[in-house]
Amino acid sequence: MNIVKKVRQGEMLPAWYGCAWREWEMDRMVCLPIGLNVLCALMRRIYHLVKMGGISVPVDPRDAYAQGLRDGKRSP
Repeated sequence: MNIVKKVRQGEMLPAWYGCAWREWEMDRMVCLPIGLNVLCALMRRIYHLVKMGGISVPVDPRDAYAQGLRDGKRSP
């Protein structure tokens, strides 16, 4: 039995499940039982903060493009 459910846009959430995070590249949400979803989302957030050293890196392609454009305009 798999407790992790991946829900695509437009689908209904399973009963007693909540969204933990969004997988942008696959356009779906990762859902876990309520309570566990908050814990897993927090653990995932901490993991990414430690891995990236606190640097915010956009995951959405539009945001990444906009950030690259801003960084390019600021560089000499």
